[in-house]
Amino acid sequence: MFFWGVLGLAWVKLMLPWLLRLIQRIPWKIRHSLTAVCLALMLVDAAMTLMALDAWYSRMAGIEPDSPVMSFFNTYFNDDFMAERFQTMSLDPGKAGRL
Repeated sequence: MFFWGVLGLAWVKLMLPWLLRLIQRIPWKIRHSLTAVCLALMLVDAAMTLMALDAWYSRMAGIEPDSPVMSFFNTYFNDDFMAERFQTMSLDPGKAGRL
């Protein structure tokens, strides 16, 4: 715990002011655009993750893919890939209900 306190103090006192000065050098319009691009990428990432989880659940429930999108997720995000990425997650279609 002591190490994390020292590391946090070093971050706040040494690195954060330097990083903020560096960010302030970027013009506002570019910063705003970069923030919007990062937000869009994060939203795409979240949507893809949720769709991959839905495809994984559907495979476990024995539901056949009914669209090209589901086929894409079944091909590129198969059970082994998902189990490796979400090691502590367990999906049991028998215990879950879908509307």
